[in-house]
Amino acid sequence: METRSGLEMMVRARSLRMRVLVVEDYTPLRGAIVAGLREDGYAVDATGDGQEALWYAESNAYDALVLDLMLPGLDGLSILRRLRQTKRPAPVLILTAKDTVEDRVTGLDAGADDYLVKPFALPELFARVRALVRRGYGVHDAVLRVGETVTGNRAAVAELTSHLATINAVVATIREISN
Repeated sequence: METRSGLEMMVRARSLRMRVLVVEDYTPLRGAIVAGLREDGYAVDATGDGQEALWYAESNAYDALVLDLMLPGLDGLSILRRLRQTKRPAPVLILTAKDTVEDRVTGLDAGADDYLVKPFALPELFARVRALVRRGYGVHDAVLRVGETVTGNRAAVAELTSHLATINAVVATIREISN
């Protein structure tokens, strides 16, 4: 039986609520990344198309994005620039074969939070995603209390926040009835 430290169990349990978008056009690599992130407990959406990636990223709240640069439909830098223009706060890790210093500087200046060149080791990619998520929680974390439940996941907070008007109406009704 495998044993885990308390910290590792907390990180793993917390990652169960984390949502990651993986954008990689090479299907076998995308599958390996998705499988590894899901094994670590992340909820993962994945696509190999740039236009679809932009739709996913603009339609959902993610805790991190893993973004290839050379994609069909729309390139990764265009996706990244669009996300930053619309103030999407999710940290982005660029994953690409473009390996010059100029490429890395361009990606980071466009708004990427990290840059990993192919080929790479999957454990390193997963460690970098964990680091991005940790940093994101230190800066952008929101906490919402609903009864006894406390959540720090931006995606979950956004979902619950969309229901606040209904929750407030129910609370007001309960107060009226109890008076």
